[in-house]
Amino acid sequence: MVSCQAWYHGHFTAHRHLAAEEDLDLVLFVGDYIYEYGITGSNLWRQGAEVSAAHAVEVETLEQYRLRYALFKSDPHLQAVHARVPAIAVWDDHEVQNNYQGARSAYGLPDELFAHRIAVAYRAYYENMPLDAAALPEGPATDITAGIDVGSLARLTLLDSRQFRDPEPASAEEQQAEDRSILGAEQEEWADQRLVQSPATWNLLANGVVLTPISEDRTDMWDGYPAARRRLLQAMAEAGNAVMLTGDIHKHVAAELRADAADPDAQTIGVELVCTSVASDGDGAVTDGYTEDWTRHPYVKHYDAAAATSTCA
Repeated sequence: MVSCQAWYHGHFTAHRHLAAEEDLDLVLFVGDYIYEYGITGSNLWRQGAEVSAAHAVEVETLEQYRLRYALFKSDPHLQAVHARVPAIAVWDDHEVQNNYQGARSAYGLPDELFAHRIAVAYRAYYENMPLDAAALPEGPATDITAGIDVGSLARLTLLDSRQFRDPEPASAEEQQAEDRSILGAEQEEWADQRLVQSPATWNLLANGVVLTPISEDRTDMWDGYPAARRRLLQAMAEAGNAVMLTGDIHKHVAAELRADAADPDAQTIGVELVCTSVASDGDGAVTDGYTEDWTRHPYVKHYDAAAATSTCA
């Protein structure tokens, strides 16, 4: 699993490790393959690196997104990983814009203007990432979901937790609404069917944001969509041996998924494994300001804020 690789924040030594040291069959990118921010003297921490003035502004156009992928893919360690082993991928937010929700900008861009930005971002993602032909965008719409069966051993379901989500809730009442979805109704039904009809020993899902209940204040994650989470957990429980694979938070986390997080005696129906960042934000401490928020939950079995590493399963 690989997540959150900000080229400007450091060298991709995690990829060097993956390419040289691990016995790999597949690499799964779980979001933030690129970052859209302008690269300036304030955030260019990569030792010995220089960039042209074209990178100093936030990415908005197709040409700029293409240039950003070219920059990130220039890292020799990332190139080595792609050369060595097949890859599959889902996105999170930075492939378009930080914290965008469905068709809405988190920074107040008009919908018609943001639709163009989504369209060019999705086009650049399609051009640069390992996707099938069905993912070819039509304007600001595409389908990056995919289902992969590895014999009877594992069923892998790749989810899009950005494009179809409802906006973040404006109130606690709205947050609890039963019709709120982070996947959208059509994708929910598809994922549920893949789970409940699965013949596999292991049922693996991958998405961009954390499923485990942590705090109602974290509305950008599944915590902002509790009804949708309950529906997915029900399908995961029916499938059995379910694992959610996630990135986004720049932390290593291993957590049990319970049928009811509020009930300490509730059945554990699966697990979530979260991988930390490749090189984003210069994280590195074993504990951080969020440690207590996570470890107060008995179902969070491991929390490590250290970054610039990789997770292998």
